[in-house]
Amino acid sequence: MPFLLVKHGVKDYNKWNEVFTAQRDANLQYGMKLEWLMRDVNDPNTLVFMFEIESMAKAQEFMNLPGQEKVGEEAGVTGEPLIMFLDTIK
Repeated sequence: MPFLLVKHGVKDYNKWNEVFTAQRDANLQYGMKLEWLMRDVNDPNTLVFMFEIESMAKAQEFMNLPGQEKVGEEAGVTGEPLIMFLDTIK
């Protein structure tokens, strides 16, 4: 099964988490199940999270939905996110 890994900074974790949590149903509609969410121990406003995804195409469709950029702005995402599609080897 493929995965989507995202790393980015945020202005305020609590505000970001509120917006991120509100996206849960939409994530699931696009076959994206959150597997883990982590914070950098030296910078708690740097986040890394991974979704197990049904397909890259569906995840990309979700990320390219109109308004997604505005959701990121509302959540306080800073800088360009690192986005990686991964597949397990073992």
